[in-house]
Amino acid sequence: MFSKGEVQSVQNQSNHSLIVLSALLSIITLVGCSTTAVKSERMIPAEYEAGATLKSLAILPFTLKGKADDESTSAIVSTVSGVRVDGQRYFQVAERARLASVINEQKYARTGQFDQKSAVEIGKKLLVQSVLFGEISDTKVTRKDRGRNKENVQCYDYGFRFQFIPRFVNVKTGRIEFAPTIAETATQYICGGQPDAVALRSDARNRALQEFKNKIAPRRISETVKLLTKYCEPDGGGRMTRMLSSVVSTQCDDSLPPDFVIGKVNSGEKFADSGRMDRACALWEEAASEHDAGYNLPYLLGVCAESKDADYAKALRYYQIADERTTEPVEAINDSLARIKAKSSDLAALGKKPKKKRKPDPKTLNAQKSLAELGYDPGPADGFMGKKTGDAIREFQLDNGLDVTGKLDRSTINALGL
Repeated sequence: MFSKGEVQSVQNQSNHSLIVLSALLSIITLVGCSTTAVKSERMIPAEYEAGATLKSLAILPFTLKGKADDESTSAIVSTVSGVRVDGQRYFQVAERARLASVINEQKYARTGQFDQKSAVEIGKKLLVQSVLFGEISDTKVTRKDRGRNKENVQCYDYGFRFQFIPRFVNVKTGRIEFAPTIAETATQYICGGQPDAVALRSDARNRALQEFKNKIAPRRISETVKLLTKYCEPDGGGRMTRMLSSVVSTQCDDSLPPDFVIGKVNSGEKFADSGRMDRACALWEEAASEHDAGYNLPYLLGVCAESKDADYAKALRYYQIADERTTEPVEAINDSLARIKAKSSDLAALGKKPKKKRKPDPKTLNAQKSLAELGYDPGPADGFMGKKTGDAIREFQLDNGLDVTGKLDRSTINALGL
């Protein structure tokens, strides 16, 4: 038999376990919620940097074991001619008939051999900026024993490696600007049969040409940007999250916004999930003007500046504000800071100037704070003059008998006591 004290102790332990279990289930529910993400494009600069200025070129026959490989040359010409960046043809390739005529005139057709000097001579005749030539060295089909399958049939991995060295020569300087070694392998797993050597070689060559294409021209890639929309619960949720962080790892913004702000954040998330970033960003801007705390909203405004407006300087500033408001590292914010810096670096490599970095204006920032204290709605106090700030200034000017300009002129600044 248990004593009365022992029974009470067991009941207390049981109640404590139920509380902990309930908290865990609450946290698991929060963690289990799907995280919405949006897509953001990024332009990756080409390894062949000179290609940005040497876009008119001739492509000489590529050789294999000292002889012209017409099939592979045609595939290379098709690859280079088909490169497009933002819908525009990136290279202007000399016509094959015109090239063949010049090669015959220069008496290179007999040997089929080309070097740096002959490439420059042909390029000058064709009036192109660069000439592409090179060699192909592909191997025979290889075979690796993979043992017998369940039916006791012998199986092999057959492989084919396609390698070529393309050389881009600057006709004006005579210098080789780019000469990477590109190699790719295709495989076939076959039991009790023979590989399709033609298909293997074609597959390996196509893989190599895709790698070649990625190296010679800029290309866009799509990146996933997570949205941060979770807030800690005011009673239990937030505190329990921290108490049990060693058991369940989760993060949430603990700035405790009013329910109507959370509603706008969640509605914006739904619009973003359906591809309507215009509506999502409008809702988040409204929410930020009504709740200037926590890291979720500045982060979301950074996502808008990055993915909708391509204003990387503005996005970086918002991400920095979000980061400054965290008490521990937040993976999505860390990823966004690194991604924005990489995008700015890529733009520099592409020779494009990023949008001029916007710095918060102290005068605008002070005006936003003063207007908010006076009961106006200037939007987030970020030091940037936006529509909400302009509307708030107009309303203040109207109420105080000032010229309604929507601008921080001297009379308005004096009236605000700045």
